[in-house]
Amino acid sequence: MSQPKISQPKTNLWREFLLGWRLMRQYIVRGRKWTLGLTTLLVAVAFINLAFISSLLSGVTLAIESQIKNLMVGEVYLDVKKLGEYISNVDDKLAEIKRIDGVTAADKILAVQAVLGHNDDKQVQARVNVVDPRGFRQTLEVADRVSDGTFLAGDDEIVLGSRLLDRGSLEGVKVGDKVTININGKKFNVKVGGIASTKFYNVDIQAYVSRGLWRKLTSGMPSNLVAGDNDASMIVVRASHGREFSVQRSLADLNYTGLRVHNWRDGATVMDTITGSFQSLNTIMLMVGIIIAAVTIFIVIYVDIINKRRQIGIQRAIGVKPRVIVFSYILLALFYAVCGVIVGLVIFLGGLVPYVVAHPFSLPIADVTLNVSWSELLVRAEIVLAVAIISGAIPAIMASRMKMLEAILGKN
Repeated sequence: MSQPKISQPKTNLWREFLLGWRLMRQYIVRGRKWTLGLTTLLVAVAFINLAFISSLLSGVTLAIESQIKNLMVGEVYLDVKKLGEYISNVDDKLAEIKRIDGVTAADKILAVQAVLGHNDDKQVQARVNVVDPRGFRQTLEVADRVSDGTFLAGDDEIVLGSRLLDRGSLEGVKVGDKVTININGKKFNVKVGGIASTKFYNVDIQAYVSRGLWRKLTSGMPSNLVAGDNDASMIVVRASHGREFSVQRSLADLNYTGLRVHNWRDGATVMDTITGSFQSLNTIMLMVGIIIAAVTIFIVIYVDIINKRRQIGIQRAIGVKPRVIVFSYILLALFYAVCGVIVGLVIFLGGLVPYVVAHPFSLPIADVTLNVSWSELLVRAEIVLAVAIISGAIPAIMASRMKMLEAILGKN
C-alpha cells in the first residue's frame, strides 16, 4: 500500500515562517524596552503627521464648500442666460420649485450694482442684494453671521458686509450711522442696521436691503431702468443631503425659458482654484509624510541590524537561511508600524481631534476643524504598513548578503 506523499516545499515554508516569527519575538523580548517605546512613538508621530495634514486640508476644503452653499448659492441655483435680464414672475416659480421632492428651502435674490458713500465725496461700488428677510433667513445663513446689530429688522435699514468697512468712504461706519446709496443717479440716505461678518470674502463685500426698502427706493423710477418687485437675479435652492443632483435634474426638467440651472460648484469660481491648490498641497505633504515614515523605520531597523551583526552571522552559521532573517526583520518593522499606528490613532482621535473641534483654526476664509475620514485614515495606515515592509526589507537584505565570517567577527 502506497504511503501518501508529503509536500516538502510547503512544510519548509511553514517552518521558515515559524522560525522568522520566533526570531522577531526574540528581537522584541530581548531588546531594550525604551527602544521599542521610542520607535513606536516616532512611527506614531509619522502616522499622525499623515492623518493630520490630510484631515486639516480636507477640513479647509469642506469649510469653503460649506461657505459657498450656506452663504451664496445653496446646493443648486438658477440665473438668467443673458446679462442684464431678470427672472420674471419669480414667486410662481418659487412655489413650483418648493414642491420638488428633495427641496428643503428656496428663495429669490435680486442683485443690483449701487454706489455707497458716507460723509465725504469718496464712494465705493458694491453689489446690493435685495431679499425677503424671512425667506432669506430660512435659505442662507448670512443673517446668522451678523456680528453687530440685526439683519434687516426694519424696511429702512441696510446690512453691510464687514469688508466694505475697509474700503473708501465706508471705513469706520458703525451700526446706526447713515450711508448714501446711489441707484441710477438717485441718492438715498439709509440707516446701517447691521454688519455681516462671515469670513467669506465674496459675501463680506456685499450689502443687503429688504424688498420693502427696494420698493421705496425705486418708487417713481421708469420700469425699464429698474427691476420690478416680482423680479430676481437668481433663485437659491437648498436640497436635502444626497439629493442635490436629483433636484438639479428636476429643475432642468421644468424648462424655464431663458434660465440656467447650476450646481453649487458653478458658483465656486475662484474658490475652485483655492480648493485645487489645497488638494495639490495635500499630495505634496503626503509624499513628505511617507518619506519621514520610511526614513524613521529604515534607520531603526538598520541600527538594530548593525548592533546584531555577530548574532546574524551566528544564525547563518547554524543554518538559518538569509531569507528567514530578512523575513524576521520585515515582521519586526511591521510590529513597530502596527504599534505606531495604534498609538497614533489614540493620540489623534482621543486628543488632537477633540481639541481642534473645541478650538477651531481661525483662518481668513472660515473657522476650520479637522474633517476625519475613516477611509482616509485606513489608507494612511496602509501606507505606513507598506512603507514599514519596504524600509525593513532593505537593510535586512543588505545584512543577509554580508559574508558569514565577517558578520561573526563584527566587521563592517
